[in-house]
Amino acid sequence: MNFISTDENTLVGIEAIDKQHKEFVKILNKLYSLKNSQDVEKKKEEMQKLEAHIKEHFQTELDLMVKYKDPGYISHKLEHERMEKKISQEVRKFAANPGTISEEFLNDLKRWFFNHLEFNDRKLAKHIKSVT
Repeated sequence: MNFISTDENTLVGIEAIDKQHKEFVKILNKLYSLKNSQDVEKKKEEMQKLEAHIKEHFQTELDLMVKYKDPGYISHKLEHERMEKKISQEVRKFAANPGTISEEFLNDLKRWFFNHLEFNDRKLAKHIKSVT
């Protein structure tokens, strides 16, 4: 059973964003499946994937916001900065205490994903579709 899943309701209709959201879900599910594992290297690899992926994804969205002059740019960008900082902090915590992935952190990411999807990414997608 997956920790988090996507379906047609989690698609925003912008291919690049939808593809990256699916990858985020895949990484989050992998981290959740590893949280009780003793395989520190696999955990480290997935934490690094998460951090790299989130940076790439946020840059993709920011590029789209600039390209299409999204009116929600500032608040969306601030939300990205807040989450990127949180993920980086968690990666540093993991490095300081290898092997420990906080279930609270995973739950926060899951909650954040669905909130961000509904309150930011859908608005961005709607805006892009309205100007193209």
